[in-house]
Amino acid sequence: MESKANLFQRLSRIMADVAFIGNEDKKVNGQYSYVGHNAVSQAVREAMITHGVFSYIRVLETAENGNCLSVKISMRFTNCDDPTEFIDAESCGMGIDTSDKKAGKGLSYAVKLCLLKTFLIPTGDSSDDVERDNIPFSTEPIESKPAKKKAWD
Repeated sequence: MESKANLFQRLSRIMADVAFIGNEDKKVNGQYSYVGHNAVSQAVREAMITHGVFSYIRVLETAENGNCLSVKISMRFTNCDDPTEFIDAESCGMGIDTSDKKAGKGLSYAVKLCLLKTFLIPTGDSSDDVERDNIPFSTEPIESKPAKKKAWD
């Protein structure tokens, strides 16, 4: 890696290196497959190391509603050879779980979405188009129970 490359050149090279990430083999409810957080993180991580870019996240806000936790993050991408050169990208995610995993799920989805959208990484396979999938969708609100009060509230 040429240390004189600016951050945008480095990010562009990461985009070139991570041109596509395919769906996992398993299907959700027998309807569709997806690209997992680990596949995205691994592919982007390797390219970031190669091109000298470091990133970290900050949680900007969270909102809990029943078994759902919404997370908003900021991910900072920094030029390793010039730490004063950075950009921030914001993303969001939602984790749904009845036990203690909704925060991790929401955070993982927010990071995956941020990486996919920042680097414009296509996913799936050539016949896969999420917007064409025949998955039932409703705009009706889902009734939820109020969240239990936590010890730290």
